[in-house]
Amino acid sequence: MKKIFAYFLVVGSFVFIPSVMRADVILNDDFLGTITSSVNWYIPTWVSSTDGTFIGRTQFRCTQNSTLPVASNSNALITLDTYNKTGPSFYGTDLISKKTITLGQGVSIKVRAKMNATTPGIVGGIFLYSLKPGSNTLHDEIDFEILTNKPGQVQTNIYNNEPLGAGHPQFVSYTSGSINDYHTYEIKWLPKEVSWLVDGVVVRTETSNVPTGPMKFYLNMWAPDQGWAEAYSAGLQPASTASANQSFSMSIDSVDIQSISSTPVLSTITLSPTTASLTVPGATQQLTATTLDQFGNPIATTLTWTSSNAAIARVSTTGLVTPVSTGAVTI
Repeated sequence: MKKIFAYFLVVGSFVFIPSVMRADVILNDDFLGTITSSVNWYIPTWVSSTDGTFIGRTQFRCTQNSTLPVASNSNALITLDTYNKTGPSFYGTDLISKKTITLGQGVSIKVRAKMNATTPGIVGGIFLYSLKPGSNTLHDEIDFEILTNKPGQVQTNIYNNEPLGAGHPQFVSYTSGSINDYHTYEIKWLPKEVSWLVDGVVVRTETSNVPTGPMKFYLNMWAPDQGWAEAYSAGLQPASTASANQSFSMSIDSVDIQSISSTPVLSTITLSPTTASLTVPGATQQLTATTLDQFGNPIATTLTWTSSNAAIARVSTTGLVTPVSTGAVTI
């Protein structure tokens, strides 16, 4: 009598989460002194009212008449005053990295910060930015913007060689807390993708409008005009005298900017078929494995095939399964 064996082979897919390889520290600052470091940061030099030192209803502090922001309790204080002695406007802060951030294989920008202000009409910015050479409007930008008008949300935005203006904004909600609590804001900037993370959770990913040119990193605080309706408040107005000044701040606990190595690494192994039954003595089943890197591209890999029970079925070094006895086995 011909002996019939029954086998059930269970195979599947394996997904690995490769660790992000950090290659070089571009900028790291924990603000341990009493003033932000001139090695890492500078504030703009005023040239004219159209050079970017005046936006919305705010003039930024400039090198001619102001020092770098103070640091207190290991936090840089990015401030906005309602009184500006040079004219009827707010007096804000625009802190700029001395290093230019180039994309390379990828960059991670991580900032731990909180907004101390609760008065509506104030914006705190955490962003990458660069004007295109020869233009006053075309620019690249990737940002978080913290609006006191929306304490439970933070705005993300992106521009790729686009005019100043609305861009491509999206508001995302905090899973806990508000703008007045410390959160870790992270931008992962890759050649074909940008992701925004809040407290380690991805809140937005974009694969279009991705800029690739070099940018500076900015931390700023300012008051917009009616042109940005979501962030504007008519109740917040410049003070006419120093004695009437109100001062608001955003605390920056740390900044960590590092390059990301995007060297291909094994990320996914998919086996085919996912299940198989062999009912004839001596029958075999060839399994195949597809290996992909973290970008979804094929990657050459040396695989070792194993059987959970060689007494039921053996597997060769090439994935060929040979039945031995009745039972179920995992390959």
